[in-house]
Amino acid sequence: MRLCSEPDRAAAVDAGGREGHRRLTPAPGLRVFSWRGRTQAHVSAVPLPYLSLGDGLTEALRSFDGGRAVDAVADDAGLPPGAPRAAFARFAVALEQAGILLDSERPDPIHGLRPDERRGASLYLFPTNRCNLGCVYCYASSGPAAGPRLSDDDAALAIDRFFEGLDREVEQVSLVFHGGGEPTVALAVMRSAWRRFQAHAERKGLRARGSTITNGVFGSEARAFLSEPGIDVMFSFDGPRQAAQRPTAGGRDSRARVVENMRALAAAGKPTRARATLTREGVASFRALVEDAAELKIADVQVEPASIVGRGATTVDGPPEPLAFAEAYLDAFRLGLRLGVRVTTAAFNIIRVGDGSYCGAVRSLRGVTPDGYVSSCVEATRGEDAARNPFMVGRIDRIGRRLELWDDKVESLRGRTGDSLPHCRTCYMVDTCAGGCLSRALAQTGTIHARDEHNCIVTRRINPELAADIAEGRLLPEAGWLPFSASLTEAETRRRGMEGRVVALVPTFARRAWLANPDRRPFLPAPPGAPTWFRPAA
Repeated sequence: MRLCSEPDRAAAVDAGGREGHRRLTPAPGLRVFSWRGRTQAHVSAVPLPYLSLGDGLTEALRSFDGGRAVDAVADDAGLPPGAPRAAFARFAVALEQAGILLDSERPDPIHGLRPDERRGASLYLFPTNRCNLGCVYCYASSGPAAGPRLSDDDAALAIDRFFEGLDREVEQVSLVFHGGGEPTVALAVMRSAWRRFQAHAERKGLRARGSTITNGVFGSEARAFLSEPGIDVMFSFDGPRQAAQRPTAGGRDSRARVVENMRALAAAGKPTRARATLTREGVASFRALVEDAAELKIADVQVEPASIVGRGATTVDGPPEPLAFAEAYLDAFRLGLRLGVRVTTAAFNIIRVGDGSYCGAVRSLRGVTPDGYVSSCVEATRGEDAARNPFMVGRIDRIGRRLELWDDKVESLRGRTGDSLPHCRTCYMVDTCAGGCLSRALAQTGTIHARDEHNCIVTRRINPELAADIAEGRLLPEAGWLPFSASLTEAETRRRGMEGRVVALVPTFARRAWLANPDRRPFLPAPPGAPTWFRPAA
């Protein structure tokens, strides 16, 4: 990445010119932490910067508190005139472009950019709590007779009101089929809802996408529907643990059927993505899961620890120990880099721009349950005891033909941010982890206004290591990130510990705004659709 007029600005700083007197200050969201005895720093903003720094540079960074000029900080650090100061000034320019340091009087607005949620809107429908599998850890305790299906009328009412309430800025709409059961068990509801959703979007001139997560055990009619353009599909699939963890409701192995449907959708042009769950016994098979995914040509696998709600709270083979899961994830992540499988987990979130909230439950997710309630969480799929369930935020008023929302419930969820939790507000992961999963926190503590302690352990093990790997060059970002880096060495500064390296990544939503400034354009522009993941250093 070309840094704007670096030599000229650095020379001005070294000469004591106007640039040398600009007051720079650390970004308000700068999070500093230590990993294996070395200081690391990160800001959850555009671009996403990862900084590794020696003790001398750490002190220099602190010296910018309150707004200081580069030459004043150089004086404090005892940097001699000439090449050492010029090197420090160049690195300060890089830190400013990366968003670690900000100009007190002329901050670059790019660092305040956030995903524009006004341009997109999503509606969730939970078609059923019934399921044709008997997964040992099911958070919804689903089975073949697990309650009613979502009615066509309730689905239609929700869709109609969704489009009536859209803001003018919305350009793309999404219909997501989720919930506690297998959506394709209620295929007729899915199909009619998607057709109605598409018709509304077409009349309004909006782009429409559909998506679902499925257990993969479905027949030819569902296969034909899910093969249609515009519908994204993720398979719940546990690889070598499929037979033990995800048998059919009758106790049979479901693997062959799932693989058959994966291949059928891949032949229809659908990217193959999977969501796997690991139990305590399953942690040992994490590597085998990645190897299985590579063999089946599954490009993306999201892996999560088994739930502690529903059957997950009572099964003998329950959730894994958090630290064991984290260690196994790091190993599987690196194996995936070698095998061409992107291995993700919700706890690896330092690579996104955060807003202090963990998930859609805080950001006003709306899902319609089979029994006609409005849920803010995909794990809350039944309206029974709705008054006490913190995730039930409304109901379908069939007489008044409207969605009735309960404002007190909505506000309670919105108030559950990282800053609201005593254990989290001073943590370097407060912007993205933000206390972790609300549903799991509720199961652990009895309230959503507490942290998910299991997620805390996983998060604080995974993220600092991978952030340090990015900053120190052991993990190389792919071209889609539009990455840039800068280094400062002891040989340049002639001061022990006055060294560091920064790497910055541009998230997809900010790419257009970032490239609008020609000084930010890379020498080799990334082609459209270039991957935003990583590869190991040689």
